[in-house]
Amino acid sequence: MTVKADTLAVAPTITAKAAIQARGADAGNLLSLLQGHAVDMIALVKSIISLHPNDTVLSATVNAAGSGGANGIAIVTGTTGTGTKFQARGVIASGALTGPLTVVNAGSYTVDPTSLTAEPVTGGGLTGATVGLTMSGDLAVLNSLNSILSELL
Repeated sequence: MTVKADTLAVAPTITAKAAIQARGADAGNLLSLLQGHAVDMIALVKSIISLHPNDTVLSATVNAAGSGGANGIAIVTGTTGTGTKFQARGVIASGALTGPLTVVNAGSYTVDPTSLTAEPVTGGGLTGATVGLTMSGDLAVLNSLNSILSELL
């Protein structure tokens, strides 16, 4: 048996259903619009990548000091990643890399170094030295954006 309270509950449900169906049409139109813009945005992202295709090192800090280095000022060079490797100036004391590092060549990476927290470095006769890196991240951001836009298609 249907009572007045049940009837009142049905009316909002019918109204909600109509609203959802109308919104569904809006969502379909919105998706079509987004897909059209995604094609344009992908072209734009590819153009930006072609103008700025590589990541660079913004800063470097000593992670593992290593050993066996020649005391004094030294230039250390990154060893992993694809592209021109970064270089940083530091000080070797008691055979180990110490103190702050100054990036003297930011490098140009098409593939970032393998470990941003422990990038092995060479130079100054050091063995086992690693540094933490902060990368510009431009390429990663642009590739992520490109991937997201491609999913809209």
